[in-house]
Amino acid sequence: MPVDTTFLPKTNGLVFGDRLVARSDKGRVFGLGVTPPPTIGAVTVSPDAASVAAMGNQTFSAVVTGGDATDLTYKWTVRSGSAQLDTADNLDTVTYTFIGAGTTQIQCAVSSASSSNSPQSNIAFVIVS
Repeated sequence: MPVDTTFLPKTNGLVFGDRLVARSDKGRVFGLGVTPPPTIGAVTVSPDAASVAAMGNQTFSAVVTGGDATDLTYKWTVRSGSAQLDTADNLDTVTYTFIGAGTTQIQCAVSSASSSNSPQSNIAFVIVS
């Protein structure tokens, strides 16, 4: 009994090179011609630890390495302790004034509308005396 092969694609063996790319551009080959979404990469806050006198200030920078997203946005927050943001919170570098003695945690979350791993964040620890 013959086997019906009319539903199979018409190829004479394997497809290589330019023919493979042409087929992927038409959506006939899964996984080729598809660009993965960008990623943010690793976020570090510099300095990651500091000592500041009460009512003193400190500047922090968010550094993103290893990613390829270009539409980065920044959000700085005080996770614990008492500090006041002296600059806009949507910049990669900000300055805080530290109000009371104790340990304060400053966090920066980096987001990207186009990335596959948004948001990414990191924390800086500040000893206020």
